[in-house]
Amino acid sequence: MTSNEPYLQAQDGRSGIELHVKELYFLAGIIGSDRLLGIEDPFRGYLTEEIAEEWNKVKAALLRKGYLTEEPGGRELAMPSHVYSTVAVTGLANRSCWVRFSNAADEGPNREVYEGYFHFTNELVIERAQKRLQPEICSFREYDSTNEACSVIVNRMNWADQPESEIAAVMLSKRHFHKLYEHADDLSVEQMTSQLMTFDGEEAGAMALAHSLKHRTAEGELLFLVWNEKSWDVQGAAFLVGGSRNWLIRQSSKGDEDWLTATLTTKEQLEGLLIEWERQHSIEEGR
Repeated sequence: MTSNEPYLQAQDGRSGIELHVKELYFLAGIIGSDRLLGIEDPFRGYLTEEIAEEWNKVKAALLRKGYLTEEPGGRELAMPSHVYSTVAVTGLANRSCWVRFSNAADEGPNREVYEGYFHFTNELVIERAQKRLQPEICSFREYDSTNEACSVIVNRMNWADQPESEIAAVMLSKRHFHKLYEHADDLSVEQMTSQLMTFDGEEAGAMALAHSLKHRTAEGELLFLVWNEKSWDVQGAAFLVGGSRNWLIRQSSKGDEDWLTATLTTKEQLEGLLIEWERQHSIEEGR
């Protein structure tokens, strides 16, 4: 599998519409959104006349699909309610989560990769993912609640069913961790454990993390994005699954800092963290 389709076909949420990137961009413009996440202006560099010509083509395609309706006389356009809600949440939601993960155990042509956005409002959550083999096409799914959407995110990631652990978080240099990550195939678990212990000193955590690095089965990233009326505030985390253990990884983002923490985390704990992040920012948005 080399695309998002296997994940989007799973029986979670409600299957929604599909839109070409140009169609989404124009529909977002109709509702007044100019901050679509992860989508560059498809008309950058176009002349005004060329944009008008493209709009006529996109408008005709949307009318054929039934995603736009035209009032008598052709002066006013309207969107059916399900199209409007999808575009409005996608283009105007103030809280979003970008998710990317892969089956790290399979590096060949059958590697499973997912990348997409979850856009949160108090009433509806919209998932948007671009097809890997047709990146100009966006597929959408709808969820009725934050809890449902967060459960879907976690269950798709292939996390191990591990119990809560008393092993302390492992702390080390971010640069050194990435060197170990890149060379894990060439190092033994014992060699990586020894290097990890030079930073942390705790053998149990170092050995567990080294074993997971050596036997990776899944990995990914999460970005939490909150609109502050001017730009997006971004927080991020990564994860690593290997040897029946899940690690949530946080690392420095400033150029003059070099730290990383890896914490053993259960599926239930991650789902709780996602729900709490969305709940907290929903409360702050309502103030």
